[in-house]
Amino acid sequence: MTPKLTHGLILRTRILQWKSGESATMRIVVVHAMVILLTYGAPQGDSQYQEVLNTWFPPDGASPSAFLLDTSEEALFFLIGLNFA
Repeated sequence: MTPKLTHGLILRTRILQWKSGESATMRIVVVHAMVILLTYGAPQGDSQYQEVLNTWFPPDGASPSAFLLDTSEEALFFLIGLNFA
């Protein structure tokens, strides 16, 4: 039997797949934190803001797909379209 804490972590973890074929396993709170930080806009000085923005919201409009770790079902990732232009 899966311990409750471990099961909860599995449910909050997603496998992300980009159109390029790259993939990553991340906890959903990490992804949400990155997206929230993007809403503050680019910081002054050198940063990787544009690279991170293009990772989650590419110019071609193909955001990554998310899949549940335990069942591999596609998961709803972003509820609304965001426009950072």
